[in-house]
Amino acid sequence: MTIHVIEVKLKVDKHSSAAVTRKFRDLTKAVKDTKPANIQVARWLLRWVNDNFVSEGGKVGGWAPFKAGGRWIRQKGKKPYLDTNAKLLQHTGHLRLKFHSFATKTSAGIGNNQPYSIYHELGLPTGKLPARRMLPNETDDDVSDAVIKIYDWHMERAIRR
Repeated sequence: MTIHVIEVKLKVDKHSSAAVTRKFRDLTKAVKDTKPANIQVARWLLRWVNDNFVSEGGKVGGWAPFKAGGRWIRQKGKKPYLDTNAKLLQHTGHLRLKFHSFATKTSAGIGNNQPYSIYHELGLPTGKLPARRMLPNETDDDVSDAVIKIYDWHMERAIRR
């Protein structure tokens, strides 16, 4: 039986050693700078919320419907009527438009500073307002998968530089 051996020899000189050291330094810096990835994650989360509004909670299993089958519209000087074509949480669009993304070196997220947004998200204990989840959370598989893909892409990009 003959055994064949393949050898590879690398010569490391001053120039190649400096290039390798520089590449590792650049890679370390790129990996530590997570803000660009966090910005992309925050933007993705905002798109997720917008898609959830368009589908009226479709990303979370659907929102509880109107109890009356539609939204009661009351206008000054007119008789109230039931709008059966109304979209949940979208009467004026104000709630949806107030969602904003944010990102720092260490975090990414979305938020809404409207005081009533929390009541729609969690519902009211009296049962008069059901919870209609607008925000993603850790139980949503598509969220964790997307976030991992974004960070993987940033890591691969840093390595390719």
